[in-house]
Amino acid sequence: MNSRQIFVIISVRQFASANREEVPVALNQQKDTFMQIAVRVIRTSRHRQYIGSFRLSFHCQSEQSFGSGLMSSGRFAGAVDLSGPDRLQMFINKVSESQEMWGLYVDGWAEETDGDGKKGLVVWPDEQHARLCATDKWRQHSPKMIKLSSFNERWVDKLVRMRLKVAVFPTPFDGPVFVDPVALRAELL
Repeated sequence: MNSRQIFVIISVRQFASANREEVPVALNQQKDTFMQIAVRVIRTSRHRQYIGSFRLSFHCQSEQSFGSGLMSSGRFAGAVDLSGPDRLQMFINKVSESQEMWGLYVDGWAEETDGDGKKGLVVWPDEQHARLCATDKWRQHSPKMIKLSSFNERWVDKLVRMRLKVAVFPTPFDGPVFVDPVALRAELL
């Protein structure tokens, strides 16, 4: 596996001052997308609480150039900037329209645990957001579609029997909204 280290520079504008931080990142050339690199950098940055106003630039100094680029918070604008309740509403709207939701799967579905220790099946409204979260503990997982009809007819009853919640729409920066599967089905009908 071809791996090397790059340095990502984060510039965070907070009030009138700007802070810079250089974050080393191990880069797996075969697998990493720029978005996955950005997510890892932001998670390890001491400035991660200022996600709404960040700018990333990356630069690789090696014989085989990875390139350079720039990412501002505009690329992450939208769902990842929304509050949990707003992401839940966006999830309901998008899934109702598309008639599908997405989970992460590898020898089983990705799960998350809430503050009370209860587990939930993790779902997103589209493949793009699911793929964005296929990092860290879910790095081996791949996005997999769940048809809304299948979720309503089979999954909900199984989740209830297993005493699982539905962990709706986590982002790289915020956890999911935990919802009772029967209540979610009622919202999606």
